[in-house]
Amino acid sequence: LRHRHPETCGFRTEREPFMNERTELKKIEELRLAVESKNWFDAVQVGETLMSEGVSPIQVLKHAAKANIEVGNNATALLLLESIHRNDPDDIPILIALTRAQVNLGDAENALKNFTSLTSTTSSTTPKQRHMIRLDIADLLLRLNQLDALEDMLREWQSRKLEGPRIASLRHKLQQARGRLDEAADGFESLTKDPKIGNGLRLQTLFDLSKVLDRLGRHDEAFEAARQANEDPLGDAFPFDREAYRAETDRMIRFFTPERFEQIKSGNEQDDSSVFIIGMPRSGTTLTEQVISAHPDAAGIGEQREPIVACDMLAHLTGTPFPECLTEASEKDIASLGSRYLKMSRSLSNDARRITNKALGLDRSLGLIEAMLPGSRAIFVRRHELDNLLSIYLHPLPARLHPWSRSIEDIVFVRREFDRLLAHWLEVSSLPIFELEYEAFTRNQESTTERLLEFLGLPPAEECLRFHESRRYVRTPSYDQVDKPLNQNAIERWRNYERHLGPAIEAFGG
Repeated sequence: LRHRHPETCGFRTEREPFMNERTELKKIEELRLAVESKNWFDAVQVGETLMSEGVSPIQVLKHAAKANIEVGNNATALLLLESIHRNDPDDIPILIALTRAQVNLGDAENALKNFTSLTSTTSSTTPKQRHMIRLDIADLLLRLNQLDALEDMLREWQSRKLEGPRIASLRHKLQQARGRLDEAADGFESLTKDPKIGNGLRLQTLFDLSKVLDRLGRHDEAFEAARQANEDPLGDAFPFDREAYRAETDRMIRFFTPERFEQIKSGNEQDDSSVFIIGMPRSGTTLTEQVISAHPDAAGIGEQREPIVACDMLAHLTGTPFPECLTEASEKDIASLGSRYLKMSRSLSNDARRITNKALGLDRSLGLIEAMLPGSRAIFVRRHELDNLLSIYLHPLPARLHPWSRSIEDIVFVRREFDRLLAHWLEVSSLPIFELEYEAFTRNQESTTERLLEFLGLPPAEECLRFHESRRYVRTPSYDQVDKPLNQNAIERWRNYERHLGPAIEAFGG
């Protein structure tokens, strides 16, 4: 049973294993049962215990990868999938899962290579599977701005008389990317009424339509398309509880004091590589990461939810809600979470001096971040309230993670809670914090970039001023914006939608 893979996710420790064969069998069975019963945090915990002792047969890695995907530790899952693939390169389901994980984490080069090999050489995949994979390739080509290659693929499908809602969606997105906005708008609008379209793609198409209409200056129509998407009953499966959200903010503000931080220090090394970019959705966090990651000594790992999941994991381990669970967690527990994060981030960044993470929701995890990663830095990104909330409303966000994003009133509420919590962190946190205003960044790119790099302890670099030339893959809705020079096109955009933003204007003023 004992298979040693020193490269497996960084979980291998230097101590001698404590498990005998009987204990290993018992733990492996415990892992299997946890996965079968969907007790994902238990499965993550047992899987890590086994791997830390060098017990990592393929089935353990598969169960651990599944559990980490389910809890949201996507970067950790990717490392596990890579390890499984190295040991069994002919396992097609694992290769498919690996390539999709690579897409999610921005490893476009390897994802494209794997997708292509799956469609061209893999005899064990069915024609339907290969077609679905090619659709994923086409979407990846769009995000990589390889428009000629995408057009060739669409032309091939047309010659074979292959059609369907996803192909139609790709065709209209290509029209949009080529600047043929009127054609794209007509196409998206027609596609929303296609009886064959699935609910998920229909909602995405409504947001695509809204985006194109906005660029055409047809603002009332753009807002209406977004309203239809946001008010669709499909999102009702994830209701938003304002009272619970505010109560959680209150508890964190009461709990995290300078004295409390002194009590819950993890004793971890003062590793200063981690940089957390904290902002509301659509506030400029992607732009900030793109600028920093253009530096030769820096890297961006995108939106890795490991710190957020760590809060839930600690609550699960102690049986006490976050943040109160920190008083019951041992110093070893907190240090372990920090060490695990550092191993994950280093594995994705080639040990860059500064490694940024811009996961949405980090504002509510900063207390744990300070405890488990005391050497880290934070960048608070803010954007004008009305521009920010409008952009959130006009773009799709996962309803499961952000149920408040479908209502103007709820977005107003969450923005206020976000500002309240950040004000608290500025008062009590001992982490170095840089406050970045999106509007000031667009007006004074050079001086702001200079101050930002100085805060990060990085020397000046021209590459950061030319961030838009980077070929780095961006998965968020900002993917078609960060490949352009910094501009002020989005400043005061809310004025085009003033008649629709009554509650927001009342809350924040003009």
